[in-house]
Amino acid sequence: MKMLNTKRFFVPALLACVVSTALGAAEVGAAAQAAAAQPATMTKVREASDAITPAQLARAQAKLAHATQIADQFASSAAAEGLPARWRTEMVNALMQNPESTFAQVQAKGNVSDAMLAANSLGSGKVAPGIQPEVLGDVTDDLTYIPLASPCRIVDTRVAGGIVVGTIARNFVVSPSNTGQGGSGCNPWTGYLGGGLAGAVAVNITVDANGQSATPGSYLTAFATGAAVPATSWLNFAGGQVASNAGILPLSTSPSFGFTVLTSATTHVIVDVTGSFVRPAATALTCSNVYNTTTSTVVYQSFANFLDASFPACPASTTGVGYLWKYSSGTGGLAVWYNDYGNELGLSYAAYNPTITGTNMAIYLGRRCCQVPGR
Repeated sequence: MKMLNTKRFFVPALLACVVSTALGAAEVGAAAQAAAAQPATMTKVREASDAITPAQLARAQAKLAHATQIADQFASSAAAEGLPARWRTEMVNALMQNPESTFAQVQAKGNVSDAMLAANSLGSGKVAPGIQPEVLGDVTDDLTYIPLASPCRIVDTRVAGGIVVGTIARNFVVSPSNTGQGGSGCNPWTGYLGGGLAGAVAVNITVDANGQSATPGSYLTAFATGAAVPATSWLNFAGGQVASNAGILPLSTSPSFGFTVLTSATTHVIVDVTGSFVRPAATALTCSNVYNTTTSTVVYQSFANFLDASFPACPASTTGVGYLWKYSSGTGGLAVWYNDYGNELGLSYAAYNPTITGTNMAIYLGRRCCQVPGR
């Protein structure tokens, strides 16, 4: 494999070449056991359609790279203020939940405190429950980023599984049952909100080559299990060195949520998940009916038209999808239609038929208001 320099790479799995990889039976078996240990809520076998496409991944990588670059800008300020290490994850997560066009508001701040405040204030300072969150891509090919409040360690070969031997691939899975891989026991799906299935995760991969004799320029690469080995390294390292790099790691559909690590030299490997990328899933609308508190009148033996402005406004974060009315008083009946412009409700008094008697009718005008829970 051609070696690359030690610059950060955020495209670890887009350019691929076929390289023969020795997969030991024990490695395959361990990955299968870990997949089988997943709880019922995550045991659904992912279909190929759940996989992340190169176009989706490229957009996700570009946005995460931009968010990470902005966080790096405030590293010195964070150190000077003595902030705990989680500040970086919190800033990246706050940025990733908003359009990339808003990033400049954070980048323009002079210190990390102001930057964190700006990052958490994007989108009017809060996200109302049920609002469709920021997605990556377009209406037919997009991803939703679901951050974790703090990194979740899912692999640590210093704790379990043993050191990764150079040139021998090691399979892992992203699973709530991660202690068998040396994970901390945290659940990387804690922030997971829906029925779709993750096709990629945002991770930080660290190598600990202390006590090892890896030559300078040794490399680690990571990729979805079963995929071609990437032509680029995830990170480069040398013996006695601890090095790490963050990026987006695609996951396989078989085993579910599986990934493979391959190193050119023996080293320990640590993997921390910071978020996941999923396809938006179709979800049921959350709807309610709202009505005016005062009545409107339809005069006996006449027609009445009510413009949109006559109807109550929908609550914040919801959208009006139809007009409603409910009876208050009067006798007779009403026939209802919508005009051709779509912004008016017409009511025809049934007593327009001279054989029917009645009185003026009082009604409450209302509106059907819905929101998409989404993610």
